[in-house]
Amino acid sequence: MSNDLKKQIEKEFDREKNYNIILYKVEGVSTMRKLKVRYIVASMCVLAVVLACFVKLKDIGINYIAKNNSTVEQTENIELNINKIKVMSQASLDADIKTIEIKNLPERFEFMNNIKLPSGFKLDYSYNVYTRSNINSDEYDMLHDYVFYYQKDDGEKNINLTFSEIEEPIRDYYIENTISKKSKIGDIELLISQFNTTYIVTFNNNGINFDIETNNISENELVELLESIIVQK
Repeated sequence: MSNDLKKQIEKEFDREKNYNIILYKVEGVSTMRKLKVRYIVASMCVLAVVLACFVKLKDIGINYIAKNNSTVEQTENIELNINKIKVMSQASLDADIKTIEIKNLPERFEFMNNIKLPSGFKLDYSYNVYTRSNINSDEYDMLHDYVFYYQKDDGEKNINLTFSEIEEPIRDYYIENTISKKSKIGDIELLISQFNTTYIVTFNNNGINFDIETNNISENELVELLESIIVQK
C-alpha cells in the first residue's frame, strides 16, 4: 500500500480500530514518497465534472448505471463494476523485501515488459516479498510476491503492481466491503474497488494472482493497463 493511501486511512478512521502498522525489513528499497491527495469539496465543481464526463461518455457510446453503491460500465468486451469501499484499516505483516530488476525476471513474466502505462509513468523501484515457509523459523525463504512501483513526475500519480504465483499477494491493509460485484475484461473476472482517488484491482490470469493499486489515474487509464496485462496472456 502506498503512503498516500495509508494517510487517507489514518484520517478517515479511528486509529484505535486499526491494526498495527506494517513493519518491513527493507533491503535496498527507498521509502515511498509521501503523496498528497486532492479533494474536490465544492458541490458546483463536482456537478460540473460529472456533467462533463456524462456528455463525453455519451458521445462515445459508453453507458453508466449507478446501482447498489457501485458503478457499472458496459462495452462490447468489458463490463466494469466499481465497488465503493466504506472501511479500510491497516494490518500487520511479517515479511522481508529484496530488490529485483525487471531484466532479471523469469521468462514467464515477460509480459511486464509490454504493459500499457499512462503517459509519463516510469518504474521507480521493484522488489520481491519473502515470507517464512515455517512459522517457527527466523528465515524468510519463500518468495511470495513481485512488486513494481511506477509513478509520474512528483509522485502524485502512481501505480503499485503486485503479483504472486502462490496465492493472493500480501496486503498491509484490510478492506471491509459488503458489495463485491465482479468486473470482466474478455473472459477474465476482476474485483475492482475504489477509495477516494484510489483504485484497487484483484484478479487471476493464467495462474498468476494480481493485486494492483493506482492513485490519481483515470478509469480509462486503469482499463488500458488491465487490458495490456490480460490480452498479452
